[in-house]
Amino acid sequence: WTTVPTILQRNHKLSERRVNLDFSVFPITNSVRALMWVSRIQPDLILLDVGMPSIDGYELCRMIRGNEQFKRIPIIMVTGNSGGLNRSMAMDAGASDYVTKPFTSEGLLTVVKRHLQKLSEHSQMNSALKEFHAHRLIQG
Repeated sequence: WTTVPTILQRNHKLSERRVNLDFSVFPITNSVRALMWVSRIQPDLILLDVGMPSIDGYELCRMIRGNEQFKRIPIIMVTGNSGGLNRSMAMDAGASDYVTKPFTSEGLLTVVKRHLQKLSEHSQMNSALKEFHAHRLIQG
């Protein structure tokens, strides 16, 4: 990364224990604020709790995914429900991953790093493709 990855999160486990981590973590308290912050800061990753007030995590995930600008942001759903139906609902809503409580901060950090790594690799591939196409245009 050339800059520090930005994480928007409802679950506070990561920010409580993020000592010496290379992330900027923006905690959110409700769904309406989350939508505002997604637009404002355009985070590199979003941690969503399924049980959010006013709009649940599934619906918020759908709303975020409904905007073309945010389709590539990894969204990790966090919940206390471990059933397959809940995982299926999260994936149908557009979640990139699903973590069930209880979890360790190390386990959550592993999932976060994996998705940030994928995002970084995707960004590098896009840059290389753009450079390749620009080079081909110059050479005609």
